[in-house]
Amino acid sequence: MAQPATGPAPEGPCSTPPDTPAAPHPVPAPHPVPAPHLAPAASRPAAGPAAPARQHAAATGSASTVLLGGAGIVLSGSMAVSGIRTLSEAGLDDSSHIILVAVALGAGIIPLAAPTFYAGFPAWAQTVLGSGISAGGLVAVLLILFFHHLGTRSLHTVPALKSS
Repeated sequence: MAQPATGPAPEGPCSTPPDTPAAPHPVPAPHPVPAPHLAPAASRPAAGPAAPARQHAAATGSASTVLLGGAGIVLSGSMAVSGIRTLSEAGLDDSSHIILVAVALGAGIIPLAAPTFYAGFPAWAQTVLGSGISAGGLVAVLLILFFHHLGTRSLHTVPALKSS
């Protein structure tokens, strides 16, 4: 075992032995700052046209987040109602329409329910499919093309034009 070194303590910033408490450093007293309403009238800032603007900015700054939050809730609710109204008018009697809406809604929920679902996809696919709105919209457009344009081509025959 090594014996502790004996002799004079080294000089420098750490020369105080560890068992001796360090002296507290003097803290300078803060300069007193007079409150504006207690200052003499001659030293108060002039109450010009900028004073009400500062008060107005302080009042609207705190209220703006509340108003924006309320407006966001109303906007989201009205968009949901509009979407429900559109779905009710879409004619969901056809099974292809029901499948289209169900699969598009499911694809739109995937990024919210499982955020790492598209982690193995390329970066461009993660950008497009990582948002529920773009994923659901893309799936809806692809299913509309499949069900209503590509899938029904063989069922409808185009009559030949008669020459006159």
